Amino acid sequence: MTCRIRPFLCPALVTLALSAPVSVAAGDDAAARPRLSVPYTQFTLANGLRVVLHEDHSVPVVAVNVWYHAGSGREKPGRTGFAHLFEHLMFEGSGHVKEGDFDNLLEGAGGDNNGSTNTDRTNYYLNVPSSALELALFLESDRMGYLLDAMSPGKVDGQRDVVKNERRQGVENQPYGRLSEIIYDHAFTNHPYKHPTIGTMADLEAASISDVRDFHSIYYVPENATITVVGDFDSLQALQMMTQYFARVPKGTKPVPRDIPKEPQQTKERRAVVEESWPLPAVVVAYHVTYDGHPDAYPLHITAKIMSDGQSARIPLELMYKKRLALTAFGSGFTWGSAAIRW
Repeated sequence: MTCRIRPFLCPALVTLALSAPVSVAAGDDAAARPRLSVPYTQFTLANGLRVVLHEDHSVPVVAVNVWYHAGSGREKPGRTGFAHLFEHLMFEGSGHVKEGDFDNLLEGAGGDNNGSTNTDRTNYYLNVPSSALELALFLESDRMGYLLDAMSPGKVDGQRDVVKNERRQGVENQPYGRLSEIIYDHAFTNHPYKHPTIGTMADLEAASISDVRDFHSIYYVPENATITVVGDFDSLQALQMMTQYFARVPKGTKPVPRDIPKEPQQTKERRAVVEESWPLPAVVVAYHVTYDGHPDAYPLHITAKIMSDGQSARIPLELMYKKRLALTAFGSGFTWGSAAIRW
């Protein structure tokens, strides 16, 4: 199995974006188009928690989403995968909610919930009927402020095994499962983006109860979190609930680390050939691009759609149907690639 990885810089991607044709209807007046408006209220509690409220009374439901700036990009060598492991531990009970009741209480009220971790954040979301908003806020505040009251070595060991099995199923036992890990390992030199969000087996095995306590006390603090509440509720009542449940959570006792290693500028193309026991050869071309929120990010997103979204997009159309070089051709976010069956 051969895997060739070629990270590039952003300008080549921008050129593709500029070459895409744009169709504009005759007489289209941009000033006359209706503008999307999402009114919201934003404030910060005394403990540093940022709150965003948006009322939408079209259906009687509310979505609560809590983001912590605690993704794998905050991890240190030797403790990779810890942010994702911690996501699992957040569902194992807290000071006033016994193990299993987080899900039981929400499901009993007609709601659902889940969480996810990436390089820059871990988020937890709850969707509930309007009448269960207070329950949702209580549950989130309790694991923000009192998770460690219910933490034990047994819970850490149990969720460690869950994550290790997740890695086996999704990475190690999957054809091409390590492909993204290989790409990021070659694309970065010092930055924590170099290591996979799910972590390595050795680092997962090394995680301890003291690591859990340190991670929570540093990153799972109000001043490192943002909570959004969207749906059928009254903002004044929501503010009162937020104050009741979240304002009592104390600030962290240590400053949140922001000392991410500086990544040296890449000045030339990088190539790597990797032998893996995969069923077919794969060729991947990856580009370094700017961050979401930068003005250049939006045309890059559109370009990715034009090039790779759907069977009629330019990359699948050219490689799979016109030239018949690939069994499948696809893109993911800002990284494009193809899995080829002949050379």
